[in-house]
Amino acid sequence: MRVMEFELQDPILVVGLGGVGCKLASTIKERFGYDCLLISHDQKDLGHELPNILINTSPVLNPSAY
Repeated sequence: MRVMEFELQDPILVVGLGGVGCKLASTIKERFGYDCLLISHDQKDLGHELPNILINTSPVLNPSAY
């Protein structure tokens, strides 16, 4: 059995998509100090101090994503 080995090199950007992805990316930033970008359709998923992209899905999804 072959085991893949790799080494992380700076710079590292963690991208979090959606609610769970944003929480994971935020946690990784806190623990390891990597840069992160949060992307979601819900403003509640996005951290105020972290770089983020809010995607407006209201014209696309009917009913809402919830």
